[in-house]
Amino acid sequence: RIAFVRVCSGKLERGMKAKLVRTGKPMSLSAPQFFFARTRVTADEAFAGDVVGIPNHGTLRIGDTLTEGEEILFRGVPNFAPEILRRVRLGDAMKAKKLKEALHQMAEEGVVQLFSPEDGSPAIVGVVGALQLDVLKERLNIEYTLPVDFEMSRFSVCRWISADDKAELHRFI
Repeated sequence: RIAFVRVCSGKLERGMKAKLVRTGKPMSLSAPQFFFARTRVTADEAFAGDVVGIPNHGTLRIGDTLTEGEEILFRGVPNFAPEILRRVRLGDAMKAKKLKEALHQMAEEGVVQLFSPEDGSPAIVGVVGALQLDVLKERLNIEYTLPVDFEMSRFSVCRWISADDKAELHRFI
């Protein structure tokens, strides 16, 4: 997998060590790449404004920050409460594991939000608009060979809740 990263300030050099702020762990940028149509070129250095591809195994997520020094935190991509909740129905039960992996990847990419009920029932996808369901259905079919349909969920609304007092929030939940 390749994560596309914009250099916001300073200079990125091949082989440099950067800190992934979300986890606090160091990350080696050993093979950053520039993309020109179908051609990949190793990026020996990149400057503010450049977009480079960083090969990784799912370590980097949307909104992550890499830094060489300060722990800079950007706001990232806004996360809206979904208006539509649906259960994904798969025709072939033998592909359930493949569907689970595909849904997790789609959620990482921001295509949908994925909710796993605590009772162990199948996951629910949440979207802001119906077009996202169409995109999910098409991508699952084309990229993963998973023809799916959607069915109503037993839930009709999803909202984020918060409290200043963690104990109060825990009692509420």
